[in-house]
Amino acid sequence: MQRRRLMQLLGLAAATPTLAIGQQPARWQNGDWLDAARQRRLPVRIRWPAGGARCGVIVFSHGLGGDRSGGAVWAHAWQGAGLLGVTVQHPGSDTAIWRGGLAAMRQGGSLEQYLARIADAHFVLDEINRRQRDDPAWQRVQPTPSVFAATRSVPA
Repeated sequence: MQRRRLMQLLGLAAATPTLAIGQQPARWQNGDWLDAARQRRLPVRIRWPAGGARCGVIVFSHGLGGDRSGGAVWAHAWQGAGLLGVTVQHPGSDTAIWRGGLAAMRQGGSLEQYLARIADAHFVLDEINRRQRDDPAWQRVQPTPSVFAATRSVPA
């Protein structure tokens, strides 16, 4: 029994991010975005890259039973690479399912929730574009895939 527990702890330690000496932890801010058309509140975590240069965007969607804190290691790496990270939490298939038993887990994995998550992603992309247009703080965001367009070779 003790060996099993030790292996679990070692696995957890291996998955825990470490910071180099002098490296600052990633900075982030939580928010709630309201999709008024669906009356659905989406918790988000926003990680701005350092500096004020233009930046691309990566939207991260957690798996079943997750929340906006998911994908922190990846989000930190993206942030360090100069990208804005927006992590979305999906009500109905988030951490609340763990408190609701088997029925909540089944509902969280239902077609209805799958379609809601797709609609959430569409809303988040539209909201990023809206903020980029209307909010001076977001004008450094470059939501278009220009990096890929510049490097993609087109067949003749």
